[in-house]
Amino acid sequence: MDEWIDYYDSTHTIYASRLHRDLHFQVIANDIIGYITSPDAVVLDYACGEALSAVKVANACAQLYLAEPAPGVRGRLVARFASDTRIRVRSLDEL
Repeated sequence: MDEWIDYYDSTHTIYASRLHRDLHFQVIANDIIGYITSPDAVVLDYACGEALSAVKVANACAQLYLAEPAPGVRGRLVARFASDTRIRVRSLDEL
């Protein structure tokens, strides 16, 4: 699994375009939201990647935990969501 984490933590080209990347995260967010049964729910997005639509998920629940194994990605998530108290970023070991 370390190879996968290292790959995802690098500059990679798994998306055909920025639109492809953005749509990927929008679809994931919509799928997660479909499982939320209450606005009081606590939600875990495990191996969340860049979580570009995390705010949309956070708007549908009380607390969103973004768990990400790649340290560089996790650092960007921490910086991006530092001011949003509904979103917490964790390593997989911290769960």
